[in-house]
Amino acid sequence: MKASTKRLLSIFLALALIGAAAFIVLNQSLGKWKKLQGIRQEVAEKTAVRNQLVQIAAKAQELLARFEDVDRQAEPISRAVPAGPKLPEALAILGALASQNNLSLGQVSFDDILIRPDTASAATPRAVPVKVLMTLTGRYTDFKNWLKAIESELRLMDVEEIGIQGISSKAGEELFSFSVHLTAYFQPRPAPHVVPADISQTQNQ
Repeated sequence: MKASTKRLLSIFLALALIGAAAFIVLNQSLGKWKKLQGIRQEVAEKTAVRNQLVQIAAKAQELLARFEDVDRQAEPISRAVPAGPKLPEALAILGALASQNNLSLGQVSFDDILIRPDTASAATPRAVPVKVLMTLTGRYTDFKNWLKAIESELRLMDVEEIGIQGISSKAGEELFSFSVHLTAYFQPRPAPHVVPADISQTQNQ
């Protein structure tokens, strides 16, 4: 073979090797690029899902805050006019207020509670009155403070009638016996809704 032919063949082989190497490198790079694109797409999808979850969580927190605000607004109402008579709670309140104002709590009685059928309606709930008769013993100034405490008490109580009678003097201070008629209130619990059974009569023909 001539030297020029050998030289051309060497050049051709070199170019072929370079082309093959370039093809291999390009093919590997293309695979990596496709894989990178797939990873980018997956990250973008996960980011979109994450953003949606963040928005949902923010809306849930907003709704929860609204419900908590409604509960906070309803709490004073439920304490002023509780669901059910809760007479032991009312008795505890009256005893605590008497003790805080240096009065001795005597007899306490509650009238029978009469709930009319229309009063317990869930559609139009009404406050049911509870009549309370109680006696207190102490100084007149302390009794006036007790009346102010009743007015500011969270549970709604209306003083209807007061009777005063002097009983004794002690250390220059006159003690009185106070008879108090007051009214507390509560929300009736609606009667459970009973669905009438479907009774059908079958006649044999």
